[in-house]
Amino acid sequence: MTNRNGDMVDQIFWKLARTPSGLEASNAQVLAALGLLAQAILRHAYVDPISEAQSFCGALMACIDPTFKAKLEQQSRQPTLN
Repeated sequence: MTNRNGDMVDQIFWKLARTPSGLEASNAQVLAALGLLAQAILRHAYVDPISEAQSFCGALMACIDPTFKAKLEQQSRQPTLN
């Protein structure tokens, strides 16, 4: 990303961090905006945005669901077959 894009992402991040009071937005609107922000970052900053999106979604799920986190940890301990 260029510095200009980085500055824009930083400005958007801080506006979203103050919501809903900072933008008079509902939680649903904030989540939709975060999704669009993540989409823009993934599309413009990564060679393989689909793989990065899957990794991001897994990390997000692990943050809010302890059973999903345990499942990911168990999968990471299993040896991979070549």
